[in-house]
Formats: sequence, C-alpha cells, structure tokens
Amino acid sequence: MYIEINTKARLAVYEQIVQQIRYAVQEGGLKSGHSLPPVRQLAGDLMINPNTVAKAYKLLESQKVIRGAGRKGTFIEDNAAVHIERSNQADARYELGQLVKTFEGRGMTVKEIRLLLFNHIEKLRG
Repeated sequence: MYIEINTKARLAVYEQIVQQIRYAVQEGGLKSGHSLPPVRQLAGDLMINPNTVAKAYKLLESQKVIRGAGRKGTFIEDNAAVHIERSNQADARYELGQLVKTFEGRGMTVKEIRLLLFNHIEKLRG
C-alpha cells in the first residue's frame, strides 16, 4: 500500500490517509480482508505522529471501511466499497442540501434553483 502525504495541502494529514485508503478500496487496490500496516509502522513510514494514523484508522473504522482485530492487525472490512459508496451518497445529499439553503438565503426561488441545477447538470452531460 502506497500513501503519499502532502504537508502543504489544506487537507489534514489524517484526512489524506483516509481519502487514499478509501480510494484504494474503491479502485480495487485494497480488497476485503487485506491487512493494513500497524499504526506505528505506517507512522514511521510516513514520518508522522502515530496519533495521526490512529485518528485516520479510527475514522475509517467508524465508516466501516476497516476493522481492527487487536494484535492480529487491521483489515479492510467486508463490503467496504459498498459502505464507501453509501457514505459518498449521504455526503453528497447533505452538501446539496446545504447548497440549496445557501441559494435560498440569497433570495433565490425554488424555480430559480431548480433551473440553475438543471442547467448545470446539462453542462456536465456535454
């Protein structure tokens, strides 16, 4: 498993770890049951604080992407890709809801918001 950390990025280091592991699962690079490096080992490899890796692992575990098995190690969870997809959809719904509230706060009507979103989707389609 290869993880690259950009210390100058706006995204926190633990979030970079989470994103890269989630991406590797989605792309098939990390499959169900695959063993992840222990916290201290990954922290040493990345030259970061072990607490940062532990925070990333804890978040991934709460998202049902990985599971800790004590001294046996940390593994990619069964159906991790499905959990990631559901999480992505829930995040997208939340973000869209926040965006619509922002538009409403700027005085846009539902009809104007609908037209704006429709036009944007049409642009994406090409």
